[in-house]
Amino acid sequence: MKKITQHLAESRMSYTKHLMHSIEQSIRLIVIAIKSLIHGVFPSLYINSGPLGVYRIYKEVKHLEHVRKAFENEPD
Repeated sequence: MKKITQHLAESRMSYTKHLMHSIEQSIRLIVIAIKSLIHGVFPSLYINSGPLGVYRIYKEVKHLEHVRKAFENEPD
């Protein structure tokens, strides 16, 4: 329970807001994955959807404390 509380505090979100954020990001990632699969079969479709979708999500979450910490600890 302490880890949950700590994560929510670092994220600066309530449990409900965190849950909705997670659901929204999951749906976005599923859409990106489906478009990427379609692009694999039909290369002329969704040419930039995968990279741009992932980049847009990154721009939105990079300010979150636990995400910043994860990138700081990422080995080169």
